[in-house]
Amino acid sequence: MNPGEPISGVVSPVDPMTVFINSYDGAVLKTTDGGQTWVDASRGYTGADMRDITISPDSPHIVYAVSKSGIARSYSGGEDWEEIAYPPIREPNWYAIAMNPLARDELLVAHDRRGSIHKSSDGGNSWNLVFEHPEVDDRFVREKAHGFKSIVYSSSETNIIYAGMARVYLLGTGEVRSEAKSFGIYKSTDGGDNWQEKNTGLEGTSKNIHCIAVHPTNPDIVYIGTAHDGAFKTNDGGETWTAINNGLVECPSYLQRVGAVNPGISLNIPKRTTGGNYYSLPWSNIESIVIDPSDSQTVYAADFYLGVYMSTDGGENWLPINDGLTTRAIYSMAISSDGRVLYAATSGEGVFRLLLW
Repeated sequence: MNPGEPISGVVSPVDPMTVFINSYDGAVLKTTDGGQTWVDASRGYTGADMRDITISPDSPHIVYAVSKSGIARSYSGGEDWEEIAYPPIREPNWYAIAMNPLARDELLVAHDRRGSIHKSSDGGNSWNLVFEHPEVDDRFVREKAHGFKSIVYSSSETNIIYAGMARVYLLGTGEVRSEAKSFGIYKSTDGGDNWQEKNTGLEGTSKNIHCIAVHPTNPDIVYIGTAHDGAFKTNDGGETWTAINNGLVECPSYLQRVGAVNPGISLNIPKRTTGGNYYSLPWSNIESIVIDPSDSQTVYAADFYLGVYMSTDGGENWLPINDGLTTRAIYSMAISSDGRVLYAATSGEGVFRLLLW
């Protein structure tokens, strides 16, 4: 596997050594030996910028992926793919996909900039619009382009689903960070047919949600990672959210010093007003959170600028675990079903593996 920019990954629910990774290049890569070797598993897929992937828990040869080019399905464990292009989803720019853990034909997909969620009950052959945010409109105003970056079913009560929204462009022309707000967390208790906003406790944040992790046996315990405001947790099904940032540190602004090529400008980060040729970065930009399936008090969080953190007390305290990483820019993480192996997908350096026990 050539180092690159894997965006998301998922571990087979029946084999901790089998992992699928999506990349910005448009490829799906697969390993069956825990990352020692990788093969291209993209035959039949012709798009680019693969963003999310899901595997059937009871039939791991059934895999779905979404990308800028549409939705793809494999019945052969990634050996071959077919693109799903049925109305009303015959358009590009899909960001998230989720499968009901107990019903593999039930799927939810989210558009990356139209604030919409579609549902299929027949394995992707037909789709219905189940949610569309009334304040989202990407046709004329870039600041109104929002999408669900994460959709997660509760594995213990599959009628309960959480979805998190974020702006496509974190900063618009002339905006400052405090203005770059999205619409936060939504919850369904009827399998995705109806959705309710659940943002109490997030009022002072940007509500740009990048990732969600639901407790394996208690659907009321949920973790979320945000674009600007660190990590949050609820113990009551989203009725109230509490910040859990003890140990998650602010990224030093000197990491983005102005040079010939200015990363600060390319990231649309506003210049500091205190002087100096530096640009401030978002605080605790949490891109991925996973819960150890063998010990639900152990949680891992990935900060795009500062690497991987670990908590052994349900998110109350965090410590960095970055030994062996050649970059701290983590896009996504996945953990094996037995809690033995943690995988981290990075920007520019490929995939890393950590043996936990």
